Amino acid sequence: METGFTITRFAGGTAQPGTLPKGVEWVTETKELPHGPCVVAGTTAKWGLVNITDPYDVILIDEAWQMSWADFMLLGQVAKAFLLIGDPGQISPVVSIDVARWETAPRPPHRAAPHVIIEDSQLKRDEWSLPGTRRLPHDAADLVRPFYDFDFGAFAQPGERRVSLDPGGKVLKTAYWTCCAMVRLQHSLCPRPTTDHRSNRTWNWLRQQ
Repeated sequence: METGFTITRFAGGTAQPGTLPKGVEWVTETKELPHGPCVVAGTTAKWGLVNITDPYDVILIDEAWQMSWADFMLLGQVAKAFLLIGDPGQISPVVSIDVARWETAPRPPHRAAPHVIIEDSQLKRDEWSLPGTRRLPHDAADLVRPFYDFDFGAFAQPGERRVSLDPGGKVLKTAYWTCCAMVRLQHSLCPRPTTDHRSNRTWNWLRQQ
């Protein structure tokens, strides 16, 4: 992998490297982070626990609608600019304590960070919206669209990316009568995930020029 800059995975001290693409370094200590042009990937939890003396130019936060404002604030010292990427239809951040005391706060710490930023006129921002989804097939996009307050389509055309898993409706009949059924996907349809996919980690991509 020839990129012209360093690519690093910044992980917790007890995490195992697993299989990394060629040219990707694995580090667990802040002092090991590269300097100069680089891309560094790590979880929000990891970045929130370290002190960065030389901030990166920009941090890209994936699945941003699942990040609370409190967690976002911990990233303030990581970069000079932030690019939040996500689906506003995502489930809000899961908070296990009573949040009633913060409901009327100007910037509620338990709410999704993009919500707080959009609703606060004092925070400078630019907003972009994609015209459609590449993840969902056409019929699935039609199904979930009523749950959103804006319109969008699917890049996949009707009939594309369709997989038939239940010939004769056997699984649906079983689910109806027993309230439980399972479809085992073919191996070719479900490639073995990496360790990071199994743990559902959110990676934040950093790029320093």
